[in-house]
Amino acid sequence: IECIQYPGETMFVPSGWWHGVLNLDLTLAITQNFCNYGNFDKVWKSLRKGRKRLSVNFLRNLKEPYPQLYQKAI
Repeated sequence: IECIQYPGETMFVPSGWWHGVLNLDLTLAITQNFCNYGNFDKVWKSLRKGRKRLSVNFLRNLKEPYPQLYQKAI
């Protein structure tokens, strides 16, 4: 898929999609890695494997607000 994004437009790239960007003018990019119930297993495995210290902090912060995901992760 190729396109030109014009001022005021938003681009959504689904998780796991490889992509490349060529900026034709001054640009502002906002990115966010997203984790939800649907992709939690994949995100957790990747985080645990590649970012061990971050995964410990992530797990600690899951315990109270998301106990079902916390249980899934331990």
